[in-house]
Amino acid sequence: MRLWVLGLLAMVSIGACSSSTTNEGTTGGSGGAAGSGGSSGTSTGGAPTGGSAGSGGAPSGGSSGSGGAPDGGFNCPVGKKGPTLVPVAQSFCVDATEVTNGHYSKFLAEIGAADASPTDLTNLTACATLTDYNPKSWAGCPTFSSGKDPDFPIRCVDWCSAYAYCRWAGKRLCGKIPSGPVSPSGAATQENQWYTACAGPAGADKYSYGDSFEPGRCVDDTLTAVQPVASHPNCTSFTTGKLAFDLIGNVSEWEDACDKPQDADANCNHRGGSVFTADVAMTCAPATPLLRSSGGPDIGFRCCWDASVN
Repeated sequence: MRLWVLGLLAMVSIGACSSSTTNEGTTGGSGGAAGSGGSSGTSTGGAPTGGSAGSGGAPSGGSSGSGGAPDGGFNCPVGKKGPTLVPVAQSFCVDATEVTNGHYSKFLAEIGAADASPTDLTNLTACATLTDYNPKSWAGCPTFSSGKDPDFPIRCVDWCSAYAYCRWAGKRLCGKIPSGPVSPSGAATQENQWYTACAGPAGADKYSYGDSFEPGRCVDDTLTAVQPVASHPNCTSFTTGKLAFDLIGNVSEWEDACDKPQDADANCNHRGGSVFTADVAMTCAPATPLLRSSGGPDIGFRCCWDASVN
Protein backbone atom coordinates (compact mmCIF):
# COMPACT_ATOMS: atom_id res chain seq x y z
CA MET A 1 0.00 0.00 0.00
CA ARG A 2 2.80 2.39 0.87
CA LEU A 3 4.38 1.89 -2.56
CA TRP A 4 1.02 2.44 -4.23
CA VAL A 5 0.57 5.80 -2.47
CA LEU A 6 4.10 6.92 -3.33
CA GLY A 7 3.52 6.04 -6.97
CA LEU A 8 0.27 7.98 -6.94
CA LEU A 9 1.95 11.05 -5.51
CA ALA A 10 4.63 10.84 -8.19
CA MET A 11 1.99 10.97 -10.91
CA VAL A 12 0.26 13.91 -9.23
CA SER A 13 3.45 15.93 -8.91
CA ILE A 14 4.01 15.96 -12.67
CA GLY A 15 1.28 18.45 -13.37
CA ALA A 16 -0.22 19.69 -10.14
CA CYS A 17 1.86 22.83 -9.96
CA SER A 18 0.64 24.18 -13.28
CA SER A 19 -3.01 23.24 -13.30
CA SER A 20 -5.94 22.17 -11.19
CA THR A 21 -8.10 19.21 -12.09
CA THR A 22 -11.87 19.40 -11.85
CA ASN A 23 -15.05 17.90 -13.20
CA GLU A 24 -15.26 21.01 -15.39
CA GLY A 25 -11.86 20.52 -17.01
CA THR A 26 -8.24 21.38 -16.43
CA THR A 27 -7.37 25.02 -16.84
CA GLY A 28 -3.87 26.42 -16.66
CA GLY A 29 -3.60 29.62 -14.65
CA SER A 30 -2.89 32.99 -16.17
CA GLY A 31 -0.02 35.10 -15.02
CA GLY A 32 -0.55 37.92 -12.59
CA ALA A 33 -1.05 38.71 -8.94
CA ALA A 34 -2.93 36.41 -6.66
CA GLY A 35 -4.20 39.35 -4.71
CA SER A 36 -2.97 40.80 -1.50
CA GLY A 37 -3.51 40.93 2.14
CA GLY A 38 -4.00 38.82 5.18
CA SER A 39 -3.96 39.14 8.88
CA SER A 40 -0.18 39.17 8.99
CA GLY A 41 0.58 41.40 6.04
CA THR A 42 0.03 42.16 2.38
CA SER A 43 1.68 40.27 -0.39
CA THR A 44 1.06 39.02 -3.88
CA GLY A 45 1.63 35.81 -5.71
CA GLY A 46 1.64 35.00 -9.41
CA ALA A 47 -0.27 32.22 -11.09
CA PRO A 48 1.45 29.74 -13.36
CA THR A 49 1.26 30.52 -17.01
CA GLY A 50 -0.02 28.46 -19.87
CA GLY A 51 -2.42 25.58 -19.94
CA SER A 52 -5.65 25.05 -21.76
CA ALA A 53 -9.12 23.79 -21.11
CA GLY A 54 -9.61 20.08 -21.34
CA SER A 55 -11.68 17.23 -20.06
CA GLY A 56 -11.93 16.58 -16.35
CA GLY A 57 -9.62 14.00 -14.85
CA ALA A 58 -9.07 12.59 -11.43
CA PRO A 59 -6.40 14.23 -9.24
CA SER A 60 -4.49 10.95 -9.32
CA GLY A 61 -4.02 11.32 -13.05
CA GLY A 62 -6.66 8.74 -13.87
CA SER A 63 -10.17 8.99 -15.21
CA SER A 64 -12.78 11.14 -13.55
CA GLY A 65 -15.20 8.24 -13.95
CA SER A 66 -16.77 6.76 -10.85
CA GLY A 67 -14.44 8.41 -8.35
CA GLY A 68 -14.51 5.22 -6.33
CA ALA A 69 -11.81 3.84 -4.12
CA PRO A 70 -9.21 1.55 -5.73
CA ASP A 71 -10.66 -1.39 -3.80
CA GLY A 72 -14.13 -0.84 -5.29
CA GLY A 73 -15.44 1.09 -2.28
CA PHE A 74 -17.59 4.21 -2.11
CA ASN A 75 -18.22 5.91 -5.46
CA CYS A 76 -18.59 9.66 -5.93
CA PRO A 77 -21.01 11.08 -8.49
CA VAL A 78 -19.71 12.52 -11.75
CA GLY A 79 -20.93 15.57 -13.60
CA LYS A 80 -21.13 17.80 -10.55
CA LYS A 81 -19.89 21.34 -11.01
CA GLY A 82 -16.66 22.54 -9.52
CA PRO A 83 -13.72 20.45 -8.32
CA THR A 84 -13.64 16.70 -8.77
CA LEU A 85 -15.14 14.80 -5.84
CA VAL A 86 -13.03 12.20 -4.04
CA PRO A 87 -14.34 9.63 -1.53
CA VAL A 88 -13.92 9.83 2.22
CA ALA A 89 -14.47 6.60 4.13
CA GLN A 90 -17.60 4.87 2.81
CA SER A 91 -20.16 7.60 3.34
CA PHE A 92 -19.40 10.88 1.57
CA CYS A 93 -17.17 12.74 -0.88
CA VAL A 94 -15.21 15.97 -0.67
CA ASP A 95 -13.93 18.36 -3.33
CA ALA A 96 -10.36 17.46 -4.24
CA THR A 97 -9.38 21.14 -4.09
CA GLU A 98 -10.65 24.41 -2.77
CA VAL A 99 -13.19 26.10 -5.07
CA THR A 100 -11.25 28.35 -7.43
CA ASN A 101 -11.81 31.73 -9.03
CA GLY A 102 -12.49 29.86 -12.26
CA HIS A 103 -15.19 27.71 -10.67
CA TYR A 104 -16.78 30.68 -8.96
CA SER A 105 -16.78 32.73 -12.16
CA LYS A 106 -18.92 30.03 -13.80
CA PHE A 107 -21.33 30.19 -10.86
CA LEU A 108 -21.72 33.95 -11.20
CA ALA A 109 -22.09 33.74 -14.98
CA GLU A 110 -24.79 31.07 -14.79
CA ILE A 111 -26.96 32.37 -11.96
CA GLY A 112 -26.24 36.08 -12.34
CA ALA A 113 -24.31 37.96 -9.70
CA ALA A 114 -27.38 39.45 -8.05
CA ASP A 115 -30.79 38.38 -6.71
CA ALA A 116 -30.36 34.71 -7.60
CA SER A 117 -31.60 31.92 -5.36
CA PRO A 118 -29.98 28.59 -6.24
CA THR A 119 -31.87 25.55 -4.94
CA ASP A 120 -32.99 25.89 -1.32
CA LEU A 121 -31.20 29.12 -0.40
CA THR A 122 -34.51 31.01 -0.28
CA ASN A 123 -35.57 28.72 2.57
CA LEU A 124 -32.50 29.59 4.62
CA THR A 125 -33.73 32.61 6.57
CA ALA A 126 -30.20 33.37 7.73
CA CYS A 127 -29.35 34.40 4.16
CA ALA A 128 -32.59 36.25 3.36
CA THR A 129 -30.88 39.63 3.23
CA LEU A 130 -28.12 38.52 0.86
CA THR A 131 -28.20 40.78 -2.20
CA ASP A 132 -25.48 39.25 -4.36
CA TYR A 133 -22.81 36.55 -4.40
CA ASN A 134 -19.92 38.71 -5.57
CA PRO A 135 -16.60 38.51 -3.69
CA LYS A 136 -16.34 41.48 -1.38
CA SER A 137 -13.78 44.27 -1.19
CA TRP A 138 -12.86 43.80 2.44
CA ALA A 139 -9.43 44.99 3.60
CA GLY A 140 -6.66 43.03 1.91
CA CYS A 141 -8.96 41.32 -0.60
CA PRO A 142 -7.84 41.06 -4.23
CA THR A 143 -9.98 42.64 -6.91
CA PHE A 144 -12.09 39.89 -8.43
CA SER A 145 -12.86 39.73 -12.14
CA SER A 146 -14.07 36.81 -14.22
CA GLY A 147 -11.19 34.90 -15.80
CA LYS A 148 -8.49 36.33 -13.54
CA ASP A 149 -6.21 33.85 -11.75
CA PRO A 150 -8.56 30.91 -12.44
CA ASP A 151 -6.50 28.34 -10.51
CA PHE A 152 -6.29 30.36 -7.31
CA PRO A 153 -8.84 29.68 -4.54
CA ILE A 154 -11.82 32.00 -4.40
CA ARG A 155 -11.59 34.29 -1.39
CA CYS A 156 -13.50 37.12 0.25
CA VAL A 157 -16.92 35.48 -0.02
CA ASP A 158 -19.27 35.31 2.95
CA TRP A 159 -20.74 32.11 4.37
CA CYS A 160 -24.06 32.47 2.52
CA SER A 161 -22.30 32.80 -0.84
CA ALA A 162 -20.24 29.69 -0.14
CA TYR A 163 -23.40 27.82 0.87
CA ALA A 164 -25.19 28.98 -2.29
CA TYR A 165 -22.31 27.93 -4.55
CA CYS A 166 -22.23 24.40 -3.12
CA ARG A 167 -25.99 23.98 -3.60
CA TRP A 168 -25.72 25.27 -7.18
CA ALA A 169 -22.92 22.77 -7.82
CA GLY A 170 -25.11 19.86 -6.70
CA LYS A 171 -23.19 19.46 -3.45
CA ARG A 172 -23.37 21.01 0.00
CA LEU A 173 -21.14 23.03 2.27
CA CYS A 174 -19.35 20.43 4.39
CA GLY A 175 -21.27 19.77 7.59
CA LYS A 176 -22.53 16.79 9.57
CA ILE A 177 -22.34 13.11 8.74
CA PRO A 178 -24.73 11.90 7.39
CA SER A 179 -26.45 15.20 6.51
CA GLY A 180 -27.27 18.74 7.59
CA PRO A 181 -25.30 21.29 9.62
CA VAL A 182 -22.91 20.20 12.33
CA SER A 183 -22.62 21.75 15.77
CA PRO A 184 -19.68 24.15 16.11
CA SER A 185 -18.71 22.23 19.22
CA GLY A 186 -18.30 19.10 17.09
CA ALA A 187 -15.34 20.48 15.17
CA ALA A 188 -13.07 17.54 15.99
CA THR A 189 -15.52 14.64 15.99
CA GLN A 190 -16.23 11.85 13.54
CA GLU A 191 -19.65 13.33 12.78
CA ASN A 192 -17.91 16.30 11.12
CA GLN A 193 -17.31 15.92 7.37
CA TRP A 194 -14.48 18.43 7.09
CA TYR A 195 -12.59 17.02 10.07
CA THR A 196 -13.01 13.44 8.86
CA ALA A 197 -11.69 14.37 5.41
CA CYS A 198 -8.64 16.01 7.01
CA ALA A 199 -7.81 13.67 9.90
CA GLY A 200 -8.94 10.48 8.19
CA PRO A 201 -11.95 8.24 8.87
CA ALA A 202 -10.42 7.11 12.17
CA GLY A 203 -9.51 10.67 13.21
CA ALA A 204 -5.93 9.52 13.57
CA ASP A 205 -3.98 12.30 11.86
CA LYS A 206 -3.10 15.59 13.54
CA TYR A 207 -2.36 17.15 10.16
CA SER A 208 -3.89 16.10 6.86
CA TYR A 209 -0.69 14.20 6.03
CA GLY A 210 0.21 12.74 9.43
CA ASP A 211 1.16 13.59 13.01
CA SER A 212 4.28 15.73 12.60
CA PHE A 213 4.33 19.27 11.23
CA GLU A 214 6.47 19.70 8.13
CA PRO A 215 7.13 23.38 7.34
CA GLY A 216 6.53 24.17 3.67
CA ARG A 217 4.78 20.90 2.88
CA CYS A 218 1.54 22.90 2.62
CA VAL A 219 0.98 26.57 1.83
CA ASP A 220 1.84 27.87 5.29
CA ASP A 221 3.54 30.91 6.76
CA THR A 222 6.88 29.87 5.30
CA LEU A 223 5.43 31.52 2.16
CA THR A 224 4.06 35.00 1.71
CA ALA A 225 0.98 34.62 -0.49
CA VAL A 226 -1.92 32.37 -1.38
CA GLN A 227 -0.99 29.89 -4.12
CA PRO A 228 -2.86 28.03 -6.92
CA VAL A 229 -4.78 25.02 -5.63
CA ALA A 230 -2.86 21.71 -5.60
CA SER A 231 0.41 23.56 -6.19
CA HIS A 232 1.91 21.60 -3.28
CA PRO A 233 1.36 17.99 -4.40
CA ASN A 234 2.44 16.53 -1.05
CA CYS A 235 -0.13 18.56 0.89
CA THR A 236 -2.79 15.88 0.68
CA SER A 237 -5.22 13.94 2.79
CA PHE A 238 -5.04 10.17 2.47
CA THR A 239 -8.64 9.03 2.55
CA THR A 240 -9.58 5.87 0.63
CA GLY A 241 -6.65 6.06 -1.75
CA LYS A 242 -7.73 9.33 -3.37
CA LEU A 243 -6.14 12.70 -2.78
CA ALA A 244 -7.70 15.85 -1.37
CA PHE A 245 -5.33 18.83 -1.58
CA ASP A 246 -4.80 21.82 0.73
CA LEU A 247 -7.19 20.86 3.50
CA ILE A 248 -4.69 22.65 5.69
CA GLY A 249 -3.02 25.85 4.59
CA ASN A 250 -3.48 28.13 1.57
CA VAL A 251 -6.92 29.45 2.59
CA SER A 252 -9.06 28.61 5.58
CA GLU A 253 -12.41 27.05 4.63
CA TRP A 254 -16.00 27.79 5.62
CA GLU A 255 -18.10 24.88 6.86
CA ASP A 256 -21.78 24.39 7.72
CA ALA A 257 -21.26 24.84 11.44
CA CYS A 258 -23.00 27.91 12.88
CA ASP A 259 -24.00 28.67 16.47
CA LYS A 260 -27.43 29.95 15.33
CA PRO A 261 -28.23 28.09 12.09
CA GLN A 262 -31.16 30.30 11.07
CA ASP A 263 -29.91 33.70 12.24
CA ALA A 264 -28.10 36.21 10.04
CA ASP A 265 -25.90 37.31 12.94
CA ALA A 266 -24.63 33.79 13.65
CA ASN A 267 -20.98 32.91 13.94
CA CYS A 268 -19.93 30.11 11.59
CA ASN A 269 -16.74 28.09 11.62
CA HIS A 270 -13.89 28.26 9.16
CA ARG A 271 -10.88 26.00 9.55
CA GLY A 272 -7.67 24.49 8.23
CA GLY A 273 -5.41 27.50 8.66
CA SER A 274 -4.02 29.52 5.78
CA VAL A 275 -0.82 30.92 4.34
CA PHE A 276 -0.94 33.50 7.14
CA THR A 277 -1.11 31.04 10.05
CA ALA A 278 1.45 28.92 11.85
CA ASP A 279 1.74 25.33 13.05
CA VAL A 280 -0.98 25.10 15.72
CA ALA A 281 -3.70 26.59 13.48
CA MET A 282 -2.73 24.24 10.66
CA THR A 283 -3.93 21.07 12.40
CA CYS A 284 -7.19 19.34 11.49
CA ALA A 285 -8.95 19.91 14.82
CA PRO A 286 -9.27 23.70 15.44
CA ALA A 287 -12.12 25.75 14.03
CA THR A 288 -12.49 29.52 14.22
CA PRO A 289 -15.90 31.26 14.44
CA LEU A 290 -16.60 34.31 12.30
CA LEU A 291 -19.73 36.35 11.59
CA ARG A 292 -21.71 34.71 8.79
CA SER A 293 -21.71 37.89 6.71
CA SER A 294 -17.95 38.36 7.02
CA GLY A 295 -14.94 36.84 5.31
CA GLY A 296 -11.41 37.76 4.39
CA PRO A 297 -8.46 37.48 2.02
CA ASP A 298 -7.43 34.13 3.49
CA ILE A 299 -10.88 32.48 3.75
CA GLY A 300 -12.37 30.34 0.99
CA PHE A 301 -14.22 27.02 0.94
CA ARG A 302 -14.75 23.60 -0.64
CA CYS A 303 -17.89 21.46 -0.89
CA CYS A 304 -18.94 17.96 0.14
CA TRP A 305 -21.43 15.47 -1.28
CA ASP A 306 -23.43 12.69 0.37
CA ALA A 307 -26.63 10.75 -0.26
CA SER A 308 -28.75 13.63 1.12
CA VAL A 309 -27.82 15.76 -1.90
CA ASN A 310 -29.76 15.23 -5.12
